[in-house]
Amino acid sequence: MQLRPNEITALAIATGQDPAVIESTILIRYDGRALSINPTTHQVRKHRVWGRHSGSRYCPACLAETSGRWQLAWRLG
Repeated sequence: MQLRPNEITALAIATGQDPAVIESTILIRYDGRALSINPTTHQVRKHRVWGRHSGSRYCPACLAETSGRWQLAWRLG
């Protein structure tokens, strides 16, 4: 859901990625736009800002291309 600044830095160093790239992959980026995250528990609230109310979407061909890794967009409404 969310990473602390030191966690973003550690991931950036470990992966060789720019910290902005790491931040762009975190669900908190979509808080208030595609989903709602509880600021206390850091869990996705059942209430959706818009879109799907349950489940996840995915593309079988895309899932095969990424060796089973789900894209962030599939979790959004």
